[in-house]
Amino acid sequence: MKSGAEYLEELKKLHPVIYFRGERITDILGHPVLQPVINAAMATYDLALDPAKPAGCSPPRCSPEKNAICWVPSGVQRKI
Repeated sequence: MKSGAEYLEELKKLHPVIYFRGERITDILGHPVLQPVINAAMATYDLALDPAKPAGCSPPRCSPEKNAICWVPSGVQRKI
């Protein structure tokens, strides 16, 4: 699995066409609406790699019935 920094580097290579309120976003990494989403994705990748992460915060195995990025037990959600 990649780290948050590796995710960011891959994102820099993409050239997605994204519009917000009718205007095209040309700088997806610097746009204030997208920055929290990018930061959350980076944190998710880093959390999955962190050996000190709370128990149960590892991504589940993929299966046709279940498609999830990270499962977090309800008791842990408030600590993250």
